[in-house]
Amino acid sequence: MKRIAVAFCVLWTLGCSGIAESALKAGGVEVDADGNVTMTLPDGSVVRTQEGGALPEDFPIPPPEDGATPISVVEIAKADGGEQTVVSFQMTRSKNELTATYTAWFDENVPSYTVVSESQAGVSTHIFKGKHQGYDVTVTLSEAFGSNTVSLMKGTPPAKEGSSD
Repeated sequence: MKRIAVAFCVLWTLGCSGIAESALKAGGVEVDADGNVTMTLPDGSVVRTQEGGALPEDFPIPPPEDGATPISVVEIAKADGGEQTVVSFQMTRSKNELTATYTAWFDENVPSYTVVSESQAGVSTHIFKGKHQGYDVTVTLSEAFGSNTVSLMKGTPPAKEGSSD
């Protein structure tokens, strides 16, 4: 059940809360023997969640520190051909240290990027967005009630009409 909640939360964060709710109501949720969740959405998109796991080898964004172990890995294969992978870490380093780490990485690796910071109801968030190695990349740093979460997202755009990519 915890993993279904993780999948639902990721979809909610990506602005797909209605879609996630529809999948849950339609019974488009499977849990395998290892507890990994696969959610098939009404549009044919597929969301797979895994608690723990590892940063994929070809992932274009480095982990927040060497040896950091993800708390979750979520892969989304969209019906339109686009893909997203979100890898989240729980960290003890301060949000300021993590912000400095990813500011340096974006400065060195992403020619043009945006940063959004906001703080509401005890939650402070810092979001970096740009393009790197052909991927849309986003790093979200969240600090809430003494806990720091780092979420790394890589995405590919939908396949173009008539393309064989």
